[in-house]
Amino acid sequence: MLVNSVNININPNFMQRKSKVNFCGAMHVDKSNGNINDTGFFRDYETLKDGVNCIKEEFPNGANILDYGCSTGEETISIKILAPESQYKVIGYDNSADAIRIGKRGIYTLFPSWMDSFLLPTKTQLNSSIPKEAFLEEFPYAAELRKKFHSVMEEVPYSTQYKDINNRSSFSSIKYKYPDFFVEKFYRIKEEYRNQIDLRLGDFINIGKYRSEKPVGGIFFRNAIYHLCENNINEVFAYNAKVGNFANKNLLMEFLVNGIYKTLDKNGIFVIGNHIKEHLYWADAATPAEEKIAFGKTPFFNERLSNHVQHRRKEC
Repeated sequence: MLVNSVNININPNFMQRKSKVNFCGAMHVDKSNGNINDTGFFRDYETLKDGVNCIKEEFPNGANILDYGCSTGEETISIKILAPESQYKVIGYDNSADAIRIGKRGIYTLFPSWMDSFLLPTKTQLNSSIPKEAFLEEFPYAAELRKKFHSVMEEVPYSTQYKDINNRSSFSSIKYKYPDFFVEKFYRIKEEYRNQIDLRLGDFINIGKYRSEKPVGGIFFRNAIYHLCENNINEVFAYNAKVGNFANKNLLMEFLVNGIYKTLDKNGIFVIGNHIKEHLYWADAATPAEEKIAFGKTPFFNERLSNHVQHRRKEC
């Protein structure tokens, strides 16, 4: 165990699927196609914020929040930072043992010119000579999120044992770009929050088997469907094409929705991403009529539930 490591719980009870992604902290590289599967804190902040606010409104006494495809835990921790109250526990799942191994270490980095570099101290606080372009442009919530981030995370000194946290090739290219100044800061979760974050080696193929004494207020399933599609990130598959282990898109949709219904408590929310694979759930004006599936015509529709009836009326 590393001196500065965080002992985040690992639960291997869910069925595993082989991952082709080589995780090495920030800037993960998929060796099968060369894609960089990046991650960072507060990615797509508005979505995370709105999702967490809904959960806190519907479950003021507390709930568990499930985060599927959690990678090394940055999103899981971001959700926790937005719901710092002790009654909310965030459980992240990923089917990559490498991702969970690095997440278990519990050491995270911030550095310039990356999606979450706004969490670093301001340019003036660090060094007035820092090139402005070394940091992402500020956005309206940057100062607020810096404060929230540092309320849950604490800085730790550098250790050579952390050298494999980032993809060194990509990481070195950023350092080369800014030879006059470069800072890499290391953080871990504060002690009082560690039992409220749980990273588990597992797969959302078992999403309907989750059991807990606490209600499940939310499931974050953002940009994760490609794991069910053999990790071919950019290929758009046809409606009737085979999707991973499923014969077609419809069967995968029904499987996932059924698992979500079994897992979420009443008024819980399901948050999906905007990845190219998530078009499994899209049915907008551009979708061919034969590919649209109205909720009122699925096995999940229950006319005894008023919110289901209202949903069907909207479809009409």
